Amino acid sequence: MTGNQKPNRETVVRLGVDYIKAIMRSADHDIISPMDWWPRAKAALQAAASAAEDWPQFVSRTCDKLQIEMTRFETSEIIALLGIEIEGLDCFEQFRVACERDALYIVATAQYQRRQEKEQGEYHRNLGKHSIHFNGARPNPPRRRHSRQHTNVARSRNNN
Repeated sequence: MTGNQKPNRETVVRLGVDYIKAIMRSADHDIISPMDWWPRAKAALQAAASAAEDWPQFVSRTCDKLQIEMTRFETSEIIALLGIEIEGLDCFEQFRVACERDALYIVATAQYQRRQEKEQGEYHRNLGKHSIHFNGARPNPPRRRHSRQHTNVARSRNNN
């Protein structure tokens, strides 16, 4: 993008889809029933879009509405990268308006993409793999550190 040129609508909608998919990865199935999963996502997206004045408020408001107290690492990574991309494109207001106006379309697209990922067995492999690029390249994926700790806990339980 050069000068004051704003991203097109397709780009802004993609940002919204990436955002709601990431946020919903941190939502709790014990708090939000399967029947309410996507309607709650839509309501949270609209509430955040109608009230937020900046990116941090947008994220916080969405999480509040979905009763998310802390995001998972993969969600946090995507939120950080989306924030960088939105700031770099200087399109927060355009993003906010699109999320308020097109919430149903954004959530429906996210729902479809998530279903496709699950059916293709790619959902768990693709956590943290998204279309956002930081300075033209995807950062190195995080290493899983909890597996050794989990193994040690399991061993100590078996020894008792």
